[in-house]
Amino acid sequence: MNFLNNFDEIYVIIAISYAFGSIPFGYLITKFFLKKDIRKIGSGNIGATNVLRTGNKIIGYSTLLLDVLKAILPLIIIKIYMNEFLFIASLSVFLGHVFPIWLKFKGGKGVATYVGILCCINLYLGIGFGFFLIITLIIFRRSSKRARKRKKLADEKKRARMAVQQNTAEVLLEDMYLPPPGTDWETAGGCGEDPWEDPYVDPAEVYMQGRKSR
Repeated sequence: MNFLNNFDEIYVIIAISYAFGSIPFGYLITKFFLKKDIRKIGSGNIGATNVLRTGNKIIGYSTLLLDVLKAILPLIIIKIYMNEFLFIASLSVFLGHVFPIWLKFKGGKGVATYVGILCCINLYLGIGFGFFLIITLIIFRRSSKRARKRKKLADEKKRARMAVQQNTAEVLLEDMYLPPPGTDWETAGGCGEDPWEDPYVDPAEVYMQGRKSR
């Protein structure tokens, strides 16, 4: 009979822990304050990292904090009163965040919630992982900014090269006195044939013809 009572308790703990974990703070906050659907922004994830892509840092960091707290709140109570169910409750909270029933089981990555779980299991482990996470995010953000700057510079150089090539081609055509395709080559003062009609025409030959026709 005692086993059955414990079995019922497990079901209740799993349900409550999952319910806490499945609260989509990222979705709710952006919907309420920004009137936007976070699932249609950036990666479509409801986590704090994607919420930061909205450009509102207050909402982004609030989401991060709430995702941590929604794991700490139920787990700290379970740790005090029913410590033997701590690990199954931790798993339920994590699965609730990653697969929330309210959003068709499409949730966040669970990093912030995982930090909250670690803080409840072992405070020092949770703090250590949190610092490691912050340092990693700073490094990756700087690397991402540098990569974007390099890409922007490469695009500008590419556009500059294309502009130079286009200007060179225009100067060359002007020097060749070539009329646009479809015009009468003879009346335009050319050498008797329209070079644009021949797909295999040699550009160097066309250039020389243009020079001779002056």
